[in-house]
Amino acid sequence: MTNFQAHGAASVQAILGRNGVAVEFTTVECGDDPALKTVKGDVFLRSTFDYAGRKLDIYIYPDEAGFFVDSEWRIFEAPDYDTADELLSAFVGALEQEMAKG
Repeated sequence: MTNFQAHGAASVQAILGRNGVAVEFTTVECGDDPALKTVKGDVFLRSTFDYAGRKLDIYIYPDEAGFFVDSEWRIFEAPDYDTADELLSAFVGALEQEMAKG
């Protein structure tokens, strides 16, 4: 697990905790995939849960993050941000907005 993933998971757990939701992340190993730029041994974190009648599915990759709300995908990718902290801030902010919709 990368520092980015550890910080992202902790941030998500803090947000969800404030909303009364306790989640754990599952570590999933990636295979070799040139299109995704992953190699065997890379991992991503995943957590799926229901909140206020909606299904949320969160993914934190080594350098990007995203989530599904029901079937809508929101992705936050490294090329779109100057720093990893900016990316995580945008990701966490978007997740907070979804949680606020209740």
